[in-house]
Parts: sequence; structure tokens; C-alpha cells
Amino acid sequence: MAVFTTSRLYPRGVILVAIWALLLTVGTVFYQLSTSCEPSNEPRSMTSLRSLVTSRKPTKSAAMWPAFAPSPSNSPAVEDIRQSFASSGNFYESLPVMPLAPEKPTDAPYSAVILYMLDSRASRVWDTLASLETLARNVPFEHPYPILFLQSGDFDDPVLQDAMVARWLERIDELRLASEKPSILQRMETMAELIEFVRVDFTPNHEALQAGVEGLKPFFPTVWPGYHSMCRFFTVEVFKHPRIRDLDYYMRMDTDSFMPKELAYDPIALAHRRGLRYLGRAIGFDDGVACRGMWDFVEEFADAHPGVAERLARNDLPIPDQTPDRITAPISAWYNNFEVAHVPSFRRPDVAEWLKTLNTYWRGFYVHRWGDAGLRRFTTAMFFEPEEVRELCSWDYFHRVEPYDATCAPEVDMRGRNQSRA
Repeated sequence: MAVFTTSRLYPRGVILVAIWALLLTVGTVFYQLSTSCEPSNEPRSMTSLRSLVTSRKPTKSAAMWPAFAPSPSNSPAVEDIRQSFASSGNFYESLPVMPLAPEKPTDAPYSAVILYMLDSRASRVWDTLASLETLARNVPFEHPYPILFLQSGDFDDPVLQDAMVARWLERIDELRLASEKPSILQRMETMAELIEFVRVDFTPNHEALQAGVEGLKPFFPTVWPGYHSMCRFFTVEVFKHPRIRDLDYYMRMDTDSFMPKELAYDPIALAHRRGLRYLGRAIGFDDGVACRGMWDFVEEFADAHPGVAERLARNDLPIPDQTPDRITAPISAWYNNFEVAHVPSFRRPDVAEWLKTLNTYWRGFYVHRWGDAGLRRFTTAMFFEPEEVRELCSWDYFHRVEPYDATCAPEVDMRGRNQSRA
């Protein structure tokens, strides 16, 4: 029987070359694996940004959410943060594609989200991201709350959604190169995983659509019906939205709301620990031309529901006497471009009946432009006791173009201006 050996099949030199090539290949692979794990200070390209998001693991606990530590004294001001995003140019000029991680953490002891209503104007896109950065820097959130970017159709395109998240990730890289604190970078990276784009319906009711702007001649005709639908949404529909209705709390921020200085507490956790049904920035006023007939509507509802008028009085909002001026008198209103709401309290049967009644009288929203600020004030005063509601104005807040001082001014309009300057 013939016996074949390796040395008879292949020359010894060939075997040595093959072994050397195999060792070289294995060594190269190990080197590439080790260097790929080293941290880099170079900005991520769009290709690596895309791979970062697609490979990112869903957060399973709050471990990724570092304990809050004060920002360094040279922390950028609100205007500097806004300019850093605005320097990107027009948001719509180049839109990369980058998928989002679908899973979100759900292990908080209570359920809560942060809400933004997106505005499709490019400047407001940058403002939204700047606002979010001020939250990461200055608000000591105790849990990684999901961040819901509400939108009525302008951001249906995944390309727009991906581009917005991409700019947020680019900002993190910019800050890393500038030696930003790791805890802030970590919070911002976690926020990127928590962003959800949520569709809301701003379609007016059938009667309003049939009449149209020419037939209704509404207040604020140039922004009809979108702005009016937004007021209706935050008054009524927000508590019925499938993504929100089963939560314990939501915290609302406007696209141009900023926290320029550090807070001493998490507003959502504060509301939870104290059993608050509503927590707002401050009580101001809304102009009477945008509240035509609102007091008459409230009084009619109170007459049919015992206890409502008395609770209004306990909340320093007594029903005024019927006079010719009452129909267009300024009304007390929450400065609610920041607010924390306990969702189950607004879904109680008595509150739900009131909100349904408001929704039925659609002319209030689509003709008179009844605003969610004034109606939120009426809702909290009609159904909640004074100790269940808090006005938090002991911290600095910045909205639109003017800072709102850390005081509770008694006469402040919905843009944060003193009445004498409005």
C-alpha cells in the first residue's frame, strides 16, 4: 500500500511560505480589530455616522444617563449654541440618509416624555436642537425620557428626520473636539437614541374646512388653519394621542424655548414626588382679541356643573360680572410654552367632558383663535385644587427673542413681555 506524506506532495519551501502567509493574515486582522476600538478625535463622516446609528444598541437602563454635574463656567450661552447650529446653513440644502434606532428605554419608575412641536422653517429646526442642548446642559433629568418631535406632516420624509439627528450627532463631535465634559456628551448621545418623530393630525373639522378662511374670516387668517389647529391640539388632542395618552407625564418645550442656566431639580421628577397635576412656568395674560367669548363659554359650563365656579374662585379666577367689555377682556393664561402635565388628571371623566365640550365648539378655535394658554389656565382652575398646581418661575427661561426673568411677574403676556412693553 502506498503511503503519501506532506513532504512527498509539497516541497518544504512551499509549506513554509503558506504558514508565513497565514500568520501574516491573522496578525493583520487582529491589528485592524484593535485599532478600530481606539477612540478618535476626528469628526465622523456621514458614512460612519450612519454606521454609528445603525449599530447602536438600544438602552436597557438608565445607566447611560450620567449623574448631573454643573456645566463649566465657560459653558456657551444660548445665543452661542443657537449660532453653532445655524452656522450649518440652510437645513434643506443637503439631506443625508441615516436610520434611527427604533427601541427606547422603558424602565423608568414613572412614564414621561419631553415634547417639541416641530416647525419646518430651517431657523426653527436649529432652534429646536439648540433648545435640546440647553436641556442636556442645564436640567438634571433623573431618567432618560424619550424626546417626541411632534410634526403635522412636514417631517414625514425620513430623509428630513435623519438629517436632523445627523446634525445633532455632528454637534456632539464638535463639542468633543472642543474638550466638552464627558457627562454632557454622554447625555447628548443618549438623547440621540431617545428621539422619536411622532405624527399629529392638524386637519380641521369638516365644517371649518367647508367654510374656509374666506367664509370664517378668522382671527390670524394668515396662519389659518395650522396655528389654530396647534392651539386645539395642545388644549384637547394631546391627551388623546396614542403615544401620549397612557403616559404619566409630559414636559412640553417650544422650538424656541431655552434653559440658559442650571436648574436645581428635574421638573418631571418634582411633579411626580409632590403629586402635582400641573406645573407651569408662570401665569400671565392673553390678549382679549384672541379670547372673544371665552368667559361666556366658561360661565355657561360652570352653571351646568356644580362646584366649578367655586373652584375657579379658590384658584384666584372668579367668574367676572357680565359687562359689555367682558367679551374681549384679557384673560389669565398659563405661560405654557413650558409645562409639565399629569396626563391621567386631564383624562379624568369630569375634565374629559369639559375638553370634549370645547372640541365640539369648533368656532372657538378656528374663528376666534382660542389659545391653549388661556384654556389651560381655565382647565387647571376649574378642576384642580390650588395645592395640586404649581407656578415655577424661580429659574431663568428664554423664549423667542427675549429672556424671561427669574421672577413671577403679575402682568406678563404670552411672549414673556411686561404688559407696559407689549
